[in-house]
Amino acid sequence: MALRARLSSLVRGLAGSSAPSSPWQPVGQPYPLLTTFEAAPLNNVPGLVAFWHLGVRPQWLKVALVQNLGLAIAKAAATPAIMSYRPNGDVYLAWARSIQPAQAKHVIEALQPVLKIKLDTEIDNLGDAKADFPLPPGTGDLS
Repeated sequence: MALRARLSSLVRGLAGSSAPSSPWQPVGQPYPLLTTFEAAPLNNVPGLVAFWHLGVRPQWLKVALVQNLGLAIAKAAATPAIMSYRPNGDVYLAWARSIQPAQAKHVIEALQPVLKIKLDTEIDNLGDAKADFPLPPGTGDLS
């Protein structure tokens, strides 16, 4: 139940003084639904993207470092494995720019996404080292 509360806070948006310093987007507003998100403004922008659902048992679906956020998000919206979770509280997304592979590895390992599919433009080799990077606001410490 604690995980559900943490993930629900993602959808409600950000509040408090920590919002402006977050590298996660969008800042200060509710996280968008994957089905209605306009990904084109993120074309050719590298970064980390995270997808989750808020059903009875909320889960991180896919978290990946990609070379093109816009393309990866658009393709994710057309991926049956991701969209099959839509009836389970819908599918939401967040993204972060300017992240190093070792930081991405830290986030992916902390969030433990359930889908092992590969997104378009996903960067496979994240290296062996891990470096701290904040988790999406509202998640708390899930590791």
